[in-house]
Amino acid sequence: MARRSPNRAQAESGNAPQLIAPVPRSYFDILKKRMKEEQPPLPPIRLERRTRRQVHDGLRMLANGWNGGIEAALCVPSELLLFEGTGTRFYSTTENSNLSALLSGLGMGKLFLPETPYGIVLHETASTINFVLFDAKRRIVVRDRLLCYHDDPPQRDWSVVKNHVDAALALAGAEDAKNKGLFAVYDGTLKLMKPEAHP
Repeated sequence: MARRSPNRAQAESGNAPQLIAPVPRSYFDILKKRMKEEQPPLPPIRLERRTRRQVHDGLRMLANGWNGGIEAALCVPSELLLFEGTGTRFYSTTENSNLSALLSGLGMGKLFLPETPYGIVLHETASTINFVLFDAKRRIVVRDRLLCYHDDPPQRDWSVVKNHVDAALALAGAEDAKNKGLFAVYDGTLKLMKPEAHP
């Protein structure tokens, strides 16, 4: 049976039904803290050291036409740290690189700088392997498709990646881009982008 709304006289006399007082904010803070304490700790991220040669060897087989010009364009440091996630491989100069923020930002058309001066990401989907190069010193980001199982042949040529790196370097080297601290980003098209704060 539906309850009747209180009439005006009831409301003015104070006899109208009252709502229960809202739950104090501190209750939610205590609940969140308790839930966090009950969660098991995450396992430590396992990082492996890779020399420049090992990184080159891992990249070489993903596309055709690897040569010294490609190695010079990528400018891989003497040593990188490797972390392998689900369908993703991260190479970084620092332990806490946060290269996943770079990936998610590119997906939204934004540039979120990772916490590393240099990084490479190999990201695999159901049919492709994508390559992402981040170089803060040279202020470039290049995302390219290396391999697509639907293409014939499935492997692309490293010269395509080199051309995009060279184009990004030329754009980042422009005086206006330098003065404004802009990054040259190739992600299907070449453009200058201003880094944004992480959300």
